[in-house]
Amino acid sequence: MTVSEEDSISPLEPYPEASPAPADEEEPPLPRPPIRSRSLLRDVWDTILMVVVIYTLVNLLAPRYIVQGASMEPNFETGEWIIVNRLPYLLGQPERGDVVILDFPDPQEDLIKRLIGLPGETVAIHDGLVYIDGEPLDEPYINAPPRYNGEWTLGPDEYFVLGDNRNNSRDSHHFGPVTRDQIIGKAWVIYWPPEAWGLIPHYSYDSTPLPRPTATPTATPLPSATPTPAMPQP
Repeated sequence: MTVSEEDSISPLEPYPEASPAPADEEEPPLPRPPIRSRSLLRDVWDTILMVVVIYTLVNLLAPRYIVQGASMEPNFETGEWIIVNRLPYLLGQPERGDVVILDFPDPQEDLIKRLIGLPGETVAIHDGLVYIDGEPLDEPYINAPPRYNGEWTLGPDEYFVLGDNRNNSRDSHHFGPVTRDQIIGKAWVIYWPPEAWGLIPHYSYDSTPLPRPTATPTATPLPSATPTPAMPQP
């Protein structure tokens, strides 16, 4: 059987091998991700927003007040600027001896006072001393012993506050106890004037029974006689 030319099979030829890439040829760098540049207006807006947020938080947690009046002398003077810390009373409760800021409704004003009586206690003032449930308080911070008397029993949400200048202060011995929601925060720092800079001390009372100090007697002036004009002689 003959094989036609069309049916003939040519011998296999090897495929040409791929030539290796030159060793010194580097791979092309990967494309960089696109970066969008921020506009100046967007930067300014973000900065303003951040300042507003920080300012709001500072004012909510640490408002500022100016002392007016002599009710807290000798520890606070008129014109001193103070920062008040709300955080201690958001996390805990007021304590005796704290200097607090009050939101007083009638008239609407803010007062600075020292916290003396806690809920459920009986506060009595007589003979120049303050008594808590019958025990006298040692108060080295006051200007002078009080010259008034009284007794108050506090409810479950009531606090008794007094000014350090006991005889020149409108406080709980005038308007009675205050409630928890009236206490704004704890006086924290005096930041003006510069010579008064510093943290505000809060008196911490000893938990042991207090000794009964001797009351300072208050001299009562004798009434002076008023001369009676002589009657005209007839």
